[in-house]
Amino acid sequence: MIDDDNSDEDLDEDDVEFFKAAASLQFGASNKKKVPIAPGFYVVSTPIGNLEDITIRALKILNEATLILCEDTRKTRQLLTLLGVQSSSSSKGKQKKLLAYHSHNFYEQRETLRDRIVRNEDEEVIALVSDAGAPVVSDPGQDLVDLVLEANGGGGGGERKSVVVPIPGASAVTTAVIGSGFKCDDGYRFCGFLPAKKNERVKVLESLTSETSLLVFFVSPHKLVKTLEDVAAVYSKSPPRRVCVARELTKRHEEFFRGTCEECLEEFSKEGRARGEITLLVESSDLSASTKKTLATKVAPKNINDDDDTNDDDDDESDKNTAKVLLEKTLRHLLLERAENQRLSVSEAARKVSQDLGVKRRVAYSLAQKIKDSSSGNTNNTNN
Repeated sequence: MIDDDNSDEDLDEDDVEFFKAAASLQFGASNKKKVPIAPGFYVVSTPIGNLEDITIRALKILNEATLILCEDTRKTRQLLTLLGVQSSSSSKGKQKKLLAYHSHNFYEQRETLRDRIVRNEDEEVIALVSDAGAPVVSDPGQDLVDLVLEANGGGGGGERKSVVVPIPGASAVTTAVIGSGFKCDDGYRFCGFLPAKKNERVKVLESLTSETSLLVFFVSPHKLVKTLEDVAAVYSKSPPRRVCVARELTKRHEEFFRGTCEECLEEFSKEGRARGEITLLVESSDLSASTKKTLATKVAPKNINDDDDTNDDDDDESDKNTAKVLLEKTLRHLLLERAENQRLSVSEAARKVSQDLGVKRRVAYSLAQKIKDSSSGNTNNTNN
């Protein structure tokens, strides 16, 4: 709803210019007055599957560019054709040149390209693209951007002959996070591609067990099953986490398959199921809402401090024991299993569990103290 009492006085100059520019676009109609693209180095995001996700700004850069660095010249040329991008610069009339810049040749070319970008003697519009999505994200383009910024004094202040300008667009990471439905109150951590070798892959996963935020990985389809097996093995020791296999994002057969690692393994072990571009998400370490409810309602001081049998029926007793085990695992993780500089004190761990899981703080504190004392006793016995 529009408030008629508001005026342009509520908008700063940037806002006003934005709305004027948006109005002048007329849903794709050409502008009467075209703003020239300044010479520089533009890192341009391309669609990850659906061509309609290209931005107007990206199209303007690609049309003006005289040099486009890309992973695969054939794929980029096909993309430009589908997008209707001209084969020559729209302002200079100079033929576009596509130059392959990828993981197999970037080391040999990076310094030459850095010098060309930084000096920019011909005042070129130079674009960097990947086959799909944002360049420099798990991409050799990151190295080139770093070199260019370092050559310009780290990218801050002072006179610069060239700038690095990111052109945002479609992202497999954010698309997967949104579509997964997993909460990311503590943010998410993008981990790129996992190592190809099993031992190295497991080491990386183990190093992330203390990470409480949502984890996001890129996975090749032929490595999906093995990766799920490793994730299941590594995270079986901590409170259970769900995973989401996000595949063919923004395409016709887009899919978000959520479940336990075992459920995903069963599904994607079927012939022909592990296809397309895949983003794998591992749920944050906070327990699910149903588990929190169980902990809050089933765990009482008597369950923790007393060993006496209760008169509850067998099913209720089983629920209580399960809740107690999950609470203990969570506290043990916070107190002992994290990296040393991330471990919490007994009081801090009790406070966090109380806030996150709805367990009474004195209950959490009592169990946390027992775990801490038990750990200290084991250490002393070992030293003796």
